[in-house]
Amino acid sequence: MALVATAPLSAQRTVVVAGPGAEPVNQANPTFVVTVNGAVAADLPMTVRMQVAATSDFSALLADTSVSGTTATITLQRLLPSGTTLYWRAIARGARGDSTLSAITGPRTLLPWVTLLAPNNPNGTTVESRVPTFVWRSPRINAPLRAWEFEVRIIRSVDAFPVLTATLGDTVFTPPIELEANTSYRWTLTARSRSTLDSVRVASAASFVVLPPDAPRATILYQNFPNPFPTATNPSTCIWFDLRTDAQVRLDVRDLRGNLVRQLIPRVGLAGNLSAGRYGRPPAGAGGCDPSFLWDARGDDGRDVPAGVYLIHFRAAGYESIRRAVVVRDR
Repeated sequence: MALVATAPLSAQRTVVVAGPGAEPVNQANPTFVVTVNGAVAADLPMTVRMQVAATSDFSALLADTSVSGTTATITLQRLLPSGTTLYWRAIARGARGDSTLSAITGPRTLLPWVTLLAPNNPNGTTVESRVPTFVWRSPRINAPLRAWEFEVRIIRSVDAFPVLTATLGDTVFTPPIELEANTSYRWTLTARSRSTLDSVRVASAASFVVLPPDAPRATILYQNFPNPFPTATNPSTCIWFDLRTDAQVRLDVRDLRGNLVRQLIPRVGLAGNLSAGRYGRPPAGAGGCDPSFLWDARGDDGRDVPAGVYLIHFRAAGYESIRRAVVVRDR
């Protein structure tokens, strides 16, 4: 029922409410300090009524608490709904039943009970550690209610197998075991109030993949070398590229008109589906280049190509790059 203020015994009587200052509100059960100014002896005993609602007309009350006194610190004894819009006010009622209303604060927004921060990219995430750090945000629960209890669950995407479940009170978690590289995972977080038994479960927006320790930070095609070629010591040119993630790769050589000269990937003995990593480098301890990623200045027909400029065309996972290779021939 809506309350209407009547003329107080003291014309100077006012009601001031100090509530959460941050926006959005970072308290699941906010604390309010209500002060009644200008009260006179005839007003006592004074009753202070604190109201929190989801609507500005206070027709949808979320909390309604009354205490005695001209100054009151009121902490809600229940959690407000996750992510809801809030309005609040206080009403001071004097001994003769006259009421004074505070100003209405709102609209304000309560933080969702759980917001996953990392890893949580809607387009998917790659992490470079086998023990990645999981981070989320939750509004604070004020005493006397007990703090949140969180359950983290890491799930393998391919078969929905839960590889790890942990319960903690912090908003940062580092798993005690190493996750598998080149494997897709999702994660969920359940937050529970240990006082009110309220709970919420949130799942990651997309999967994340653990990169191997030597995985590059970007997909890139490097300039081939030597260039020009062939030379007296190098009959072929080296082609290096990096893959940040597993990808279907196409690597070929074309003339300046765009005609295919040589298909390097995929080809017999080298499939186009490659794992994240660095390609074209020689084996550890060896010099030169990986022979699987050389171009010997020949076409698909096995014949030497004429001298001139050729285009090394590389495509992988939405990335595309072209490098110019110069073929020289003895006259």
